[in-house]
Amino acid sequence: MIAVLLVTLFAATQSATPAVTNTVSAAPAAFKPVAAKPICRTQTSTGSQFSKRVCHSAAEWHMIDGDNARNVEASLNARSNTTPNR
Repeated sequence: MIAVLLVTLFAATQSATPAVTNTVSAAPAAFKPVAAKPICRTQTSTGSQFSKRVCHSAAEWHMIDGDNARNVEASLNARSNTTPNR
């Protein structure tokens, strides 16, 4: 009687194993996106001896750097268009 029970239990576990394997192999298709790692820089303001740590994502730093470059270019262009007072 114990032998019949063991054979039945073994047969049941062998038939259930492929179903579990198929379910597990389909699971890695869904994954969570990785959050952007913040990049920190130190900035000092005019008139202060203390620096401040500012953190943004890489995309935000790219936008900030682009805005700063456009502001510098606009300032230099505005300055070169003026005529000196004689």
